[in-house]
Amino acid sequence: MSTSTIKLRNVLKQQQAIGQKISQITTISDSDKVQTLHQRIIQCTVEIEAICAKNQLTPAALSKPSRKAYAWMKFLSHEDNLTLHLNAICRTRAIAREIIKTKKTEIETVIVELTNFSGLYKYKITDKLATIQLSEGFIRAGDDVFQAVMTIVLLGKESSQQQIIRNFGSTEEYSDLIFELDSIAEVAAEIPQGSHYNLEELFENINREYFAGKMSKPRLTWNQTLTRRKFGHYERTRNRVVISKTLDSNRIPQFVVEFVLYHELLHKEIGVKYVNGRCLAHTAEFRRQERQFKFYLEASQYLGKIARQKS
Repeated sequence: MSTSTIKLRNVLKQQQAIGQKISQITTISDSDKVQTLHQRIIQCTVEIEAICAKNQLTPAALSKPSRKAYAWMKFLSHEDNLTLHLNAICRTRAIAREIIKTKKTEIETVIVELTNFSGLYKYKITDKLATIQLSEGFIRAGDDVFQAVMTIVLLGKESSQQQIIRNFGSTEEYSDLIFELDSIAEVAAEIPQGSHYNLEELFENINREYFAGKMSKPRLTWNQTLTRRKFGHYERTRNRVVISKTLDSNRIPQFVVEFVLYHELLHKEIGVKYVNGRCLAHTAEFRRQERQFKFYLEASQYLGKIARQKS
């Protein structure tokens, strides 16, 4: 794998410009503005990819800030993700307006931004203006989570509200999305053959045993990042399963890798459910089918052991 890096000018400025365009959209029903924004995002990612390709590199070679900005824009270049993003911002703004209207607060204006950064949220208050930055992982949050953030920012910190936010940050819905963002630039090539395990061979085993051989094969690849908490992700927009290279080792039993792959294939099979604007992937039906894996307990315990190890 190449260790070459490439420095591009204006990637962060492009991200900021897109953020400003997003802030100008007050409702997702404004189809003209949303479509113009979507095309702008696609154009930015295509230009970055073209420059990288010209240098015989991939976006994985970008400096870390530029790589994170590219991954964020690439993520939003898929229409479903952009819709979730805009919907989350609109819901957050509505909750903020309601608190300002009904509660005693000195803040008069709230600016909300969702982006790709480390951490759950941060905010700054100056001259009756609150500027709030949320992790992109919040696009799948429920209104209770947004209510907790706005209560803390506008009315002061409360331990119960902080716990709501921390609980959401521990969900698979949140970690799934963060893993996807981290994988966008890191996956330089879709190669199912790892140093020890071949994902295509494992897929054939799982498809035959659990899906009666009827599942169409998604794109399969290894992520290049070692992880200790999240080990795989199904990207619906690309029909791609990405597995952490942490599991590509002769020290990891095959049934553990198969369980993670089976888990992600269930996401492909079952899909997601929307409840009160929140995207739920791990439904009761999902959990029921997940437990059908014949080494479910052993694999879950093994993954828990890895997760408890220090990175």
